[in-house]
Amino acid sequence: VSMNRKAVVTEHGGPEVIEVQEEPKPTISSTEILINMQAAPLNFAEIEKRRDTYFETFETPFVTGMEGAGQVVQVGDEVEDYAVGDKVSLLSEYGTNQDYMSYNVGKDYTERENHGYVYNWRDADYPYDEIAAINISFTTSISSMKRA
Repeated sequence: VSMNRKAVVTEHGGPEVIEVQEEPKPTISSTEILINMQAAPLNFAEIEKRRDTYFETFETPFVTGMEGAGQVVQVGDEVEDYAVGDKVSLLSEYGTNQDYMSYNVGKDYTERENHGYVYNWRDADYPYDEIAAINISFTTSISSMKRA
């Protein structure tokens, strides 16, 4: 597949502002992986971002989706901890509702620069939809503990 379908929030509002758009499949740098997304659950924060009621404003347009799971289909030359075929889950501020997503896993990039994290499930035998749904539970718990 050379094209990438993505769910784009074109302006703040209800579900009608989400538009499926196509663009060429992303290319990656030497420190990135390309993930073929297989699952991207919907959570409350995504709805609030679309409505512009989230605690921070996201400028439109943006690709919806804050978490997901997929299979690594390409790795950059400098990537050491991931291989083609690895099953991964990820958390991101936006962008998981698309066919393909690039993600920087280089040693010089922090979680904040990536706007989240990616986790390798190479040795785990869980379906994509289950590992995609783990992120929101985990991050909600961590966020609650930090605020307590």
